[in-house]
Amino acid sequence: MNKEYTVDQVVSYIKRMITSDYMLSNISVKGTVSDVSYPASGNVFFTLENDDKSAVIACTMFRSSRAGGLKFKLEAGQSVVVSGRISIYEKKGNYQLIANEVNLAGLGDFYVRFEQIKKELAAKGLFDEAHKKPIPKYALRIGVVTSRTGAVIQDIKNVTARRNPYVRLYLYPSLVEGDGAASTIVKGINALDRLGLDVIIIGRGGGSINDLWAFNDEELAYTIYNADTPIISGTGHEVDYTIADYVADLRAPTPSAAAELAVFRWEDYLYELSHMEEVLNQRLTRRVKDYRAELDRAHLRLNKLSPMAKVAERKHLLQDMKKDIEILINDKVKLYKEQVADSKKSLDVNIKQLYDKRYNQVSITEARLKGLSPLDKLINGFGYVSVDDKPVKDITKLNKGDRVTLTMSGGSRDLEVVD
Repeated sequence: MNKEYTVDQVVSYIKRMITSDYMLSNISVKGTVSDVSYPASGNVFFTLENDDKSAVIACTMFRSSRAGGLKFKLEAGQSVVVSGRISIYEKKGNYQLIANEVNLAGLGDFYVRFEQIKKELAAKGLFDEAHKKPIPKYALRIGVVTSRTGAVIQDIKNVTARRNPYVRLYLYPSLVEGDGAASTIVKGINALDRLGLDVIIIGRGGGSINDLWAFNDEELAYTIYNADTPIISGTGHEVDYTIADYVADLRAPTPSAAAELAVFRWEDYLYELSHMEEVLNQRLTRRVKDYRAELDRAHLRLNKLSPMAKVAERKHLLQDMKKDIEILINDKVKLYKEQVADSKKSLDVNIKQLYDKRYNQVSITEARLKGLSPLDKLINGFGYVSVDDKPVKDITKLNKGDRVTLTMSGGSRDLEVVD
């Protein structure tokens, strides 16, 4: 009769056999991903299928392995290569592949991973134009992160020397492809960013997506995004695009074009200075003219408000008033004289008329009085006798010896009555 074993003894035995197998302890398995889950624990559970789905194997990637072993979001349908070890889950008796690293399989899968990274970073806003910093128009201190020996740095030097010999280049030599390239580019950006340069250029020559993969690194993308210095990405050829191109503040089709965008032409700068000087002189002349005109207007206002100006103004006003009064008086006097003359003339006429009227009346009265005058009746031998200026009306009243006065034409005589 065979010896009996418990379940855990059998499972533990199988586990020891599997874990002691060298091939199974360090194996890479290619397959298609399905049934992916991301529980709250941070572990990743998925199934790896054969291309024809004739076989499957359960896979687990623990949280501790994800940071360095999974550089993209694992999704169903992806063709991957999973590296790790075969183990037994004793509680259920199932074998599984404990994944240490997961990579997309084949060159075509690089493009899948590229689009996946691009989509994720775009959703987080790393490509938004609102976050991009303007490139300085007159950069004089330019940092470059690229290979020390490649053609890129030489092209940038040539462009810089041709456009502006006064620009200073600061090179941080870095790897531009292969393992560790992305981390050296990150270090270069951080080092140059601390120098407070005007702009930083990162880039390399053309190549396949695998050659350019260092510039698709997520850490590099965040480094570019968080840098204080504006960054120009000039990676590959004109048709090549990397994640760094999308995150950078400005994308250039080539490294040489990046230098053209970063380095301003010295001749253009001198021309602009000359033009600006001319414009400035014109504006300054116009401004001085305006200020002088304003100063003249201020002097006029000040003169009008000064006490002496007020006195002079009042004096002038008084003189004008005096002239006006003199003219008014002269006019009044002239008018008065004219009125007096007219009145005198009218009075003379009236007096003469009154005189003539009174004269005529006197003449008429005189004629009448003359007609009634006793003297006029004494002519032709007539006369009258008076005593003490009283007429003698009755001759019988006279006595002998009385003194009488005889008045006749030509005069009067005193007489004595003798009979």
